Amino acid sequence: MDPTLVVIGFVVLLAALLYYMYKDQRKRPTEGPRTEKKEPTVVKARDYEAQMKAVEPQKPKLEPKPEPVPEPMTEPKPEPESDTGSLENLSGIGEKYRALLKASGVDTLLALASWDAKDLLERLKEVNGDQQIVKRSPPLATVEDWIKRAGEQAG
Repeated sequence: MDPTLVVIGFVVLLAALLYYMYKDQRKRPTEGPRTEKKEPTVVKARDYEAQMKAVEPQKPKLEPKPEPVPEPMTEPKPEPESDTGSLENLSGIGEKYRALLKASGVDTLLALASWDAKDLLERLKEVNGDQQIVKRSPPLATVEDWIKRAGEQAG
């Protein structure tokens, strides 16, 4: 086979391919319908400035925010010292047991010292059953120790 014929055949095939690919584009106009050109309108400078001012958005006027009034500095008032003392002064009682005692109505060392150990333990179990403050109530020996030490410190 002659190489010249191969090249000619290739060129013919390429031309046919390109023809069929682009024939649809030749039918469609690439530009939109032609419109008549409008004559430019002449606008006077005064009219233009008036139009621009009318179109220009009005900036909202911001009112100044009132300044916050500083609170007067006051020194914290010391809490009055009670003769009975607080449960926080008694060592060996954790936060949760202290909360259980307060929920049971025992707020001071004097109030704790005035309880009988068995009665207080029953009261603690009753309140803890309702409010679930601690996982388990303290043992009787611990309650007796609290009452003994509260009596020593309060009295």
